[in-house]
Amino acid sequence: MKKLKLILGILSVSIISSCGSRIAPEFRIGVISYVLPQENPQSDTEGWSTDKGVELAVREINALGGVKIGRKTLPIRVVHRAIDEVPEEAVSAVLDLVNREKVSVILGPAMSSQAIAAGAAAEAAKVPLISSVSSNPATTAGRSYVFRMCFTDLVQAKALIGFASQGGGPLGIVYDESDPYSAGLAGYLKEGIADSTLLKIIPLTEDIPDFSQALSALSPYRQDYILIPAASSFSIKVAATLRSLGYRGVYLGADGWDREQQKALPDFEGALMTTTYVSRIESQKNNAFVKAYREIAGKDPGDTAALTYDSVYLVAQAARIAGSVDSRALRDAIAGMRDFTGVSGDIRFTSGGDPERSVILLSFSGGDYRVAFELKPAQ
Repeated sequence: MKKLKLILGILSVSIISSCGSRIAPEFRIGVISYVLPQENPQSDTEGWSTDKGVELAVREINALGGVKIGRKTLPIRVVHRAIDEVPEEAVSAVLDLVNREKVSVILGPAMSSQAIAAGAAAEAAKVPLISSVSSNPATTAGRSYVFRMCFTDLVQAKALIGFASQGGGPLGIVYDESDPYSAGLAGYLKEGIADSTLLKIIPLTEDIPDFSQALSALSPYRQDYILIPAASSFSIKVAATLRSLGYRGVYLGADGWDREQQKALPDFEGALMTTTYVSRIESQKNNAFVKAYREIAGKDPGDTAALTYDSVYLVAQAARIAGSVDSRALRDAIAGMRDFTGVSGDIRFTSGGDPERSVILLSFSGGDYRVAFELKPAQ
């Protein structure tokens, strides 16, 4: 196992009592962020965005005195752990945060492969863990202490199918079979599309030098939509290849797409993708958040930053409701959360760790994107 890299970040100042140096009670939150081995920390979208989202939320809460627990007000103290892509590091981080740092709750990791492993350790330790953007169903399946802030892959697959089916035309699916995220989403899409509509499903891997031969099976390119439920690098290669072969229809993608990268690519003109959050949604909470985030990060927040920011406020609300920072009490309060409204919208937990929340569809046009639809959950 690789040596665990430890990054300790304290975002609140401990209060010293007037009678000595005893540290006052505090609400200890563990944060696990995925850090790429690169010199520029801003190139690590998930880890850097996770840390900035936490930093901003904790700064705001502690500026007001902290979290009110009964008659006391406790400052939030954050303990960070940075991990790489190895799932075992996520497990080690959870064990260290629980056993040595005595945190009450853990936020992160963001990505599914690490979140699934970390969730198993948190469940065994009976400490709540909340992942911001892990959409794989395995993250929360069979677990009572593990939650997510985003929708699941099944939910966004249903949203994409619902949109595509309105056109009534034929569909194609191209996915990366080496990527569990992509393969899982493709499976949900295939299950939900009528056989008479789905003309072709093509599994590929990104290391194939030329996609042309495999994608020629989609000829004569009469599909109204081609779904590419995959990461951006794979999706960009598929889109460019299909355009070179003559396809002129619409691409549909999921939350694995990088909208900032893909919006300006001519191949994606008219494309649509699902997402949990977009900084352009107008609300008093979101407008204030975007302004504050720009000041500390130098750019607009994405899904990870916004959902991590919301997760801090969610656990603070859970602590107020529970009147405690005990892990079991926090778990029960989170599981019973019905009326949380964050910068990313309304969230409620009614059954397990998967929230009921809106799915946003973005449309790419003229080198930019806009909100095309917001599909709200049934009340």
